Amino acid sequence: MPSLYYRYKQNGFTQVISKLNDSTFLTTQQNLLNDKSAGLELIFSAKPAKFVSANLSANFFYNTIDAANLGYTANKSVVSMSLNFNSTFIITKNLILQVSSNYRSARLTPQGKSYGTFVFNTGVRQDFFKKKLSVTLTGSDLFKTLREKREVNTSFLKQTAIGRRDARIIYLGVAYHFGKTFKKSTEEKLQFDNNL
Repeated sequence: MPSLYYRYKQNGFTQVISKLNDSTFLTTQQNLLNDKSAGLELIFSAKPAKFVSANLSANFFYNTIDAANLGYTANKSVVSMSLNFNSTFIITKNLILQVSSNYRSARLTPQGKSYGTFVFNTGVRQDFFKKKLSVTLTGSDLFKTLREKREVNTSFLKQTAIGRRDARIIYLGVAYHFGKTFKKSTEEKLQFDNNL
């Protein structure tokens, strides 16, 4: 399912660092004057066998930001992309396995850029008692690749900051459904924690 698009956004939030004195900087959220994107979005879905399905979405776009209201007169532009993949394996009628991954390339900021990110997750869900009881086990960022790298390049500060998790996140959840149980989609996506 391909789609071409153009998006124009006013007053979107962006992070800005300002200098208070020689040793103190203030980081705040400010509004961009505007943010324009034009691109191509592709969504692929496949079910090669009865027990497996897969979805891939790809977004390629040209992005321009205007931060003239923040004192940056030159527009900044970049070609960027994002990829999302999700696959579900039906092991038995009541047991599913899911894998998902996400890649996002570099993005612009008024004072620099944020670098690309990649994360890989997996999880299983087992249903019991005619799907009244569900046990879910998920693992987020299995390969420990998730990190946030930001670059600031201004007249008063040149900085590269990297943030990452101390450990992977493992989640075990148990849910019991009271009353009438409605049919649950076998391919319902599991939830993963992709925040730092």
